[in-house]
Amino acid sequence: STTLRMIAGLEDISEGDLLIGGKRVNDVEPKDRDIAMVFQSYALYPHMTVYENMAFSLKLRHVSKDEIDKKVRDAAAILGITEYLERKPKALSGGQRQRLVLTREFLRNSDVLLFDEPTSALDAATSVLVQNSIMQLFKDKTVIIVTHDLNLLSEMDKIIVLEESRLVGNGNYDELMQSCPLFRNMVLTSESREVTV
Repeated sequence: STTLRMIAGLEDISEGDLLIGGKRVNDVEPKDRDIAMVFQSYALYPHMTVYENMAFSLKLRHVSKDEIDKKVRDAAAILGITEYLERKPKALSGGQRQRLVLTREFLRNSDVLLFDEPTSALDAATSVLVQNSIMQLFKDKTVIIVTHDLNLLSEMDKIIVLEESRLVGNGNYDELMQSCPLFRNMVLTSESREVTV
């Protein structure tokens, strides 16, 4: 989570360079980095409807009402939340709120998206839906996910394994199963738990 906050510009970087699109951004203000970050707390506007939450960033960019309406409804259809557009966030389940956050960030159209434990508070079925939605919506973007949910990892292009803030593994799923004992142990332990539950 601290790494995500450094990328977003919410924490100072004490050492090293952060490059986005080949440009060093260590000293660039968070608002100027064009990064979307999804927190575990969802960070929704409680006084706005689902529709208004999704449309907010588009309104700030002065997108026309007709285009906003089309984009919001198209994104809501992809995530299966069209029927909730007039509800307030407090009337949604955890999974519905997470899907709202995904659609809102998709509509922001940032080049880099940061997710902090996007499936941690979800049941297994909703977790799979959110995982698939991330893969579908953001397939052409740079997406960085911090997670303990090992089911998310098999689809990732690159996985970084940290242990007590130290890099101990770097590669895709298959490479890490061969080269990183900590990663392999986590996966095997997780699989054995799933079998015994």
